[in-house]
Amino acid sequence: MRTPLLFNALLVLFLLSSPTVQAQTAPTRNHDRIDLGKLNCKAGLFPKEEEKTGGEGWVNLRLTVQPDGSLTDLENISNAGRDSFIAGTLRNFAKCRFSQPWQENGQPVALTNIYMRISYAQSPNRAGEGVKEKTQTIQQLLSQGRLDEAATSLDEAEKAVNRLTELNDIILLRSILMSKRGLNDIALLYLQEIPAGEPQSSDDANIAKVLRIRLGLELKLGLLASAEVTGRKLKQAKPQPEDAALWSNLEKLRQLGASGQPLAVAGRVPAECRPMICDPAKPSWEYVPVHRTVSLADAKGRLDQVILRCTRKTVTIPAATGQTWTIPAKLGQCAVEVTGEPGATFTLIDETL
Repeated sequence: MRTPLLFNALLVLFLLSSPTVQAQTAPTRNHDRIDLGKLNCKAGLFPKEEEKTGGEGWVNLRLTVQPDGSLTDLENISNAGRDSFIAGTLRNFAKCRFSQPWQENGQPVALTNIYMRISYAQSPNRAGEGVKEKTQTIQQLLSQGRLDEAATSLDEAEKAVNRLTELNDIILLRSILMSKRGLNDIALLYLQEIPAGEPQSSDDANIAKVLRIRLGLELKLGLLASAEVTGRKLKQAKPQPEDAALWSNLEKLRQLGASGQPLAVAGRVPAECRPMICDPAKPSWEYVPVHRTVSLADAKGRLDQVILRCTRKTVTIPAATGQTWTIPAKLGQCAVEVTGEPGATFTLIDETL
C-alpha cells in the first residue's frame, strides 16, 4: 500500500453546525446508493444539547425503510466519536421518514438491511491536542516498519482526536498498518469508513486516491461486485497513469466472473474488530455475491451462521461446508454475512448452477 496520505482539511464533507446524513443509503457499504428522496425528521437530526458538547464522529446504521418511508429496526453496526452519538442517533432517527419510499410494480414496499451513515460535525471545531504531531510520528514508524510502536501510538492518537479530518487520518493509518501486517481484509474495512463518493472534479483528488487504494484491495481480495462499485466512482476522477493497471485487473476479474466458472473467495471472520469498523462482540465477514448461488468450503475454526442480508428479507442459516444456498431473485439485492469465532477462515464459492 502507498505511503499515508493525511487528510488535514480534505475529505470533510460534513463541516456543518448540525449532524448530516451521508448521501449513501444502500444495502451495505459496497452497493450502489438507493435514492429514497429527502429524509425528514420531526425531532431534528440530533438533540441540541449534544451539539454543544463538542467533538465529531459518525454512526453507521442498518435499518428497515417501511412502505410509508419510516425507519424501523435501527441497529448500530459501527461508530466513531462520542458514545452518546449512538443513543441519540437511534432515538432521533426512529422518528424520521424518507419522502420517496421504494416501489415495485407501482406499489411502495419495505426495504430491509439498508445501510446509512450519519456524521456529526461542527464548525469551527478545535483540533485534538497533539494529534497532528502524533500522526506524523506514526507515518514515520510505519515507513520504518516499526509496526507495534505504530499501533500503540495510533491508540493514543485516537483518544485525542476531535475532528472528522483527524478520524480520517487515523483510519487511513490503521488501514496501512493492517496492510503491512498482511491483513488486507481489515485494511479494506478501515478504508470503507472514509467517506468517498464519486469525485465531481479534479479538486476531489484525495477522494480519488482513497478510491484507488480501495479498488486495489478489492481486486487483490477478489471482490468483484464491490470492485465494480468502486470502479464506477473512480471513473469520474481525472485519469492517472496508475489507473491502467487497476482497469486491466478489474477487466480480468470481470471476465472470470462472466466465464461461468465459480469464483472462490477467501473469507475470514475478523479477529481485529474495533467499534469503528465492526462489532467486537459480533464479528462477521461480509461479501456481495456476483451470482445467486453460494457455498462454503475449507473451513478452519468454528463457523456459526450464514446470514443472507437482502433488501426484501433476511435469511439466517447454520453455517456448514458442502451445502449450497441459492438466493431467490425476489429477495432483491443481497450481501452474504458469515459469523463465527474470530480468526476462523473458509472459502466462499460464488457460482451459477
